[in-house]
Amino acid sequence: MTHLSTCFVLAWIALGLNSAELAGQSQAREPIGMAMLPSGDLIILDAGGLLYRLGTDEPSPGLKLMLKLPGRSVATSIAAAELLQGGTSKPAIFATLYYSGQTTYMGLLVQYRIDGAHARQWELPWQGLSQGIAIDQKRNRVYVTHSDQSQVYRLDLQTGKFDALPSLARNKPGRVGPLAIDVSGNRLFAADTQKGRFFEIHPDQPKPVWIEGTDTAPIIKASALAYHDANGSVYLTDESKGCVWELKKNSKTWNSLVPRKVFKDFTKKLPDPISIAVGRSALWVGDTRSKSILEIALSGESIVNRY
Repeated sequence: MTHLSTCFVLAWIALGLNSAELAGQSQAREPIGMAMLPSGDLIILDAGGLLYRLGTDEPSPGLKLMLKLPGRSVATSIAAAELLQGGTSKPAIFATLYYSGQTTYMGLLVQYRIDGAHARQWELPWQGLSQGIAIDQKRNRVYVTHSDQSQVYRLDLQTGKFDALPSLARNKPGRVGPLAIDVSGNRLFAADTQKGRFFEIHPDQPKPVWIEGTDTAPIIKASALAYHDANGSVYLTDESKGCVWELKKNSKTWNSLVPRKVFKDFTKKLPDPISIAVGRSALWVGDTRSKSILEIALSGESIVNRY
């Protein structure tokens, strides 16, 4: 990409809200990405290039449109956290965007503020899709997957430089996409969307290692991961099985989180669970086929179709 075209795309990506374009966009159609802020605000990425905010702790939570992403870009993943900026913790939302023109192609990691305003961005050091982001606010890092190569890259937010962790492909090529993070334990979790594999990564060891999950979990197609800081569980959505798996702390066995008192349209399985986020007392799952945002109790005993 030439310097001129790069500057053009960077300026174009940085465009803010356009009130005329946002008119009438009041409901997420295909919730392909989710991220939860400590405030209880759920950030939702719609396949149509829209970012929504849902106040899950509000008495009557409602979707609020935050931002329409640039018209010719494709967003593939989001993450959110509170970062220390100027001595104050402020919400930060990260998204991976891709722009493809007749002669240009580039991927960006873009940071937005909670009001939808563009904050800063970094060009990804590869060409190809990214299906996962994880934020380490304690160490001022952001992790992004290079899904085509089953590799995780680490961005230092202070220097703006990327470095690559060892590939997870090894002798079993797949497509590692979703990421989750245990910030206090300095651990990453990654899932292979093709081979049904799960990894625990310790990025700061002299030789970063990964531990594959056991074969006891019949995971077919992992689409999203989330980590619960309070109970130490990892949650994974499985598109093919139409369910949510839970891996409890210090366990090697995945258990299906199957609601027993379910919403009437989902008595057998979820049609297409593609995104997940962990709240204070519930999981939030985005299902693209039913165009639903679901609230699932951590016990698995109830499921509510919110939108």
